[in-house]
Amino acid sequence: MLSKIIIYSDSQNSYTFAYNSSSQLEYYFVDGLVSKSQGVFLAKINNIQSKNNLAWINYEFDKVGVINLPKVHNLQNGSKIICQMTSIGSYGKMPKFSQEIKLVGKYVVLLPALKTHYYANSLMEHQKLDEISKKYKNIGLIFRSAINSLIDVRVIEDEILLLSSKLELIAKQSNLGCLLDGIPNYIELLHTYSEGLSIITNSDKVFASLNQYINLWGIGELLFDSDIDKPNVELNNEVVTTNGIRLNIHELSGVNLIDIDSSSSNLSFYQVNLLAIDDIVKQIKLHDLKGIILIDFIKNMTNKEYSVLSDKLKKLLQDDWRRNKVLGFTKAGLCEIIRSK
Repeated sequence: MLSKIIIYSDSQNSYTFAYNSSSQLEYYFVDGLVSKSQGVFLAKINNIQSKNNLAWINYEFDKVGVINLPKVHNLQNGSKIICQMTSIGSYGKMPKFSQEIKLVGKYVVLLPALKTHYYANSLMEHQKLDEISKKYKNIGLIFRSAINSLIDVRVIEDEILLLSSKLELIAKQSNLGCLLDGIPNYIELLHTYSEGLSIITNSDKVFASLNQYINLWGIGELLFDSDIDKPNVELNNEVVTTNGIRLNIHELSGVNLIDIDSSSSNLSFYQVNLLAIDDIVKQIKLHDLKGIILIDFIKNMTNKEYSVLSDKLKKLLQDDWRRNKVLGFTKAGLCEIIRSK
């Protein structure tokens, strides 16, 4: 569990340092001062490719993205379209957009185009949401599993009203460009961890943004200190663990590779791999590795040993704030993980 978060901002970025109950740094990542991911835009269509239902759009002045259109539509070049960024793009890839708007909160996701209610698979009790579901039957909603930790479900309605106010803000704007800023990573982190957290920041903007969530998300305390120092974090792509195991981290275009090496002759290959897993997960979180992650364990293990490694990775990553899936081992013997961007 996390206990403290420091969000330090300079003239270009916000840096998030998340510490666990043992005061060890567990997560580190960087946000731009204005987040675009999940932002809502009024864009203009530049070019429609009818064969595959793709369109290139200008979502801001001189910024181009791509969107999938439905097979049947009445759009043409020059049409205006409200859309949401689903992928910010990287390594030369254009940002991707969707016409399906989703406003994401900790407890619910608001779906403006629908009037259907859905429930997360891991949500334990649907019955206690019946009254709220009936009251907001004209709004599309997804009730998220974070509701399981609530004693008083009335805060769910508070979040629905907050998200609805953002929807009203979108509807009032008519200029091309950003209608609603995206969700920075530290907000998404708080969707997973917020109860009892101590948060400190040197940014007026971050403080104001988080202040509305103190009671809603059960944040322990929120402090503003303009004089806090930026924590010093040194991230290396070659890491030697306390067990003397060497991890080499290669961050490539859309694919990340972690290679394991050990000169120890006292341990079996399986023992080395098993000892390395905790540090592998730690480095995934600190480097904030996203997309495809391949782990090149030392080979020549039994099927049962491969299975144990997969199960331990799943257990260590089950509380990760980024959505992830351990896919298991490929035919080449690489362990494959998908971690959301």
